[in-house]
Amino acid sequence: MSPHRWHAIEALFSRAVELDSAARSLFLDVACRTPDDAPDADLRREVERLLALDPDAQAFFGPDELPSGA
Repeated sequence: MSPHRWHAIEALFSRAVELDSAARSLFLDVACRTPDDAPDADLRREVERLLALDPDAQAFFGPDELPSGA
């Protein structure tokens, strides 16, 4: 993973972890985009993976809202 990609993941995680699950989902819908504005599923998956590992972030997930593979 490039340093630039890691910085993007870290920045998105830092913002997303402060949001409740509904706001977080909307935030990730908008923020996880490629430079040509297409959805970046890999970026979103990496941010969601970090969120699933964070105990404070998990408090915002309902039982059916954990990302797959977490």
